[in-house]
Amino acid sequence: METAAIDQVREIGETLAQANAELTYDGTVQVVDIVLLDVGTATSDEALEVAHNRLLQQGWRDRGTGPNLIQMTSPRWEQVALSIGPISRLRSLKMQLDSKTEQMLRSGSSRINDFVVIDLSTTDLKSVVSQIADG
Repeated sequence: METAAIDQVREIGETLAQANAELTYDGTVQVVDIVLLDVGTATSDEALEVAHNRLLQQGWRDRGTGPNLIQMTSPRWEQVALSIGPISRLRSLKMQLDSKTEQMLRSGSSRINDFVVIDLSTTDLKSVVSQIADG
């Protein structure tokens, strides 16, 4: 994953947690970095809008939207796909959280719904090229 892309995402708010994973499917490795951010808003809808606008200001472009999900790309990091979603996305992403973050989420604080989850993913092309060469 492009460290500069992750750093740019972290600039749009206060990073509360970060994790990464390598997912393998059909012999392809997908690298996913997940960042939980507080962008200083009062509602989940506001948080999505603020995060989206801040990323647009940094040069990210819209790729698509869905219910509570905004997908973006960057001309600077063409191989990186980015998604912005509400805190509820954490469970679907199966993110391993540190104990402090888990405790915060379990506390039931209404404030946690004001955070956004941003995941960045890229495919490890080296593994694809290696498979083609081997196969």
